[in-house]
Amino acid sequence: MIPARYRVSYSTKCFFSHWKFAEPNRKNVHDLCQTLALLRALGVEKCNFSPRIPLPEKYIGFARGYLKKFSKGLSQGYFALIPGAGQAFKCWMPEKFAAIGDKLAKRGYRIVLIGDKKDKKILESVKGKMKENALIPLTEKEIFGTEPLYSAGLLKLCKGAIGNDCGGIHLASLVGTPVVAIYGPTSPVKFGPLGKDNVVLYKNYPCSPCKKKYCPFNRECLAVISEKEVEDAVAKIL
Repeated sequence: MIPARYRVSYSTKCFFSHWKFAEPNRKNVHDLCQTLALLRALGVEKCNFSPRIPLPEKYIGFARGYLKKFSKGLSQGYFALIPGAGQAFKCWMPEKFAAIGDKLAKRGYRIVLIGDKKDKKILESVKGKMKENALIPLTEKEIFGTEPLYSAGLLKLCKGAIGNDCGGIHLASLVGTPVVAIYGPTSPVKFGPLGKDNVVLYKNYPCSPCKKKYCPFNRECLAVISEKEVEDAVAKIL
């Protein structure tokens, strides 16, 4: 046992905790709110639920240097697609990301496909399905796939981002880039992006939230989210 004066936890049954998490209906409390609630044990009542990361210029400058060589003929700026996730069952379909990417590219945006090294296959899949050109920064500079703050620099320079329930979509929101977040088997109430300028698309199926890696309904909760809905959501964040 760690010799700490106080121990706080909200894990199942709050074992070894001096203070029990007693919020009603925990499944409908955002994970950040639930974590910050632990601070009440220390007398902290007011917390910021729309946090921002003040990203150092080191990361923004590195991203700007990379993107500069792709700026020729650019009229609208950069737009990020984040088609991967820590768990594949949370991913919207690559062909739909590709279709949205093509539409944004035709409107003058340079599409930047962002993810970590594990996402390389799906990033290449989306790019391969696109008719317009798209960038995969981690294929040229590996640091974009291994150091999240360098990816955050890219996201900071984008006009918006579209992605699944994943770390990248949260990073985008935290550096102030508005996002369209696509949720199916996971709950945006619990794990949605923080901030005021975001749009979350979620159908709230009776079987959601769900943690099953195999879906007997062929992930209908994601499949029914149309490209038109995402287009309309992009119009709102821009």
